[in-house]
Amino acid sequence: MKKILIFLLVIGFIATGCGKNTAIEVSVYNQSGEEIRNVTLIYTGGRVNSDLIRPGEMSILRVNPTGASDIQIQFSSKGQHVEQKLDVYFENNYSGYLAINITKDNKITYEDKTSIS
Repeated sequence: MKKILIFLLVIGFIATGCGKNTAIEVSVYNQSGEEIRNVTLIYTGGRVNSDLIRPGEMSILRVNPTGASDIQIQFSSKGQHVEQKLDVYFENNYSGYLAINITKDNKITYEDKTSIS
């Protein structure tokens, strides 16, 4: 009986998609030569953050929007607060990755490799 119950639970997860991971992986690369602090990604339905990314290092964050979303990045470096809205689009049924590079003078570039799952 226990095996049947486990089997039915697994089939239920598969049928409803609950076992499917649709989060977007966001890599934030610090190529600025300075520490960046309080890195926050804001999107529809939430926010995630990384306290510190040292020069030459990266932080990998996962976002799982609750609806249609873009993404905004905020961080501090050398006493300067930086905010930028990125021209990307994804929804809660998207997957893939977004690579964000922070370069000298806190310039932000990115590569969007997200798509519908």
